[in-house]
Amino acid sequence: MKLVNDDAEIYIPDKLDVKPALTRTTHLAIGAHQGNLEIMAIDGILQCFQNPQKWFRAWL
Repeated sequence: MKLVNDDAEIYIPDKLDVKPALTRTTHLAIGAHQGNLEIMAIDGILQCFQNPQKWFRAWL
């Protein structure tokens, strides 16, 4: 994946390669600011928390 912003990063906590990490996503939140995600996407976050079958991704 080529990111347009040179300062952009993809953070994957378990260090999996980007493509398989993005492919396993089961819950996705799209927001303008990271501070909004905790409120906006709480349902998806909680469903995925400590559940190895579900994976949360945020796109800012």
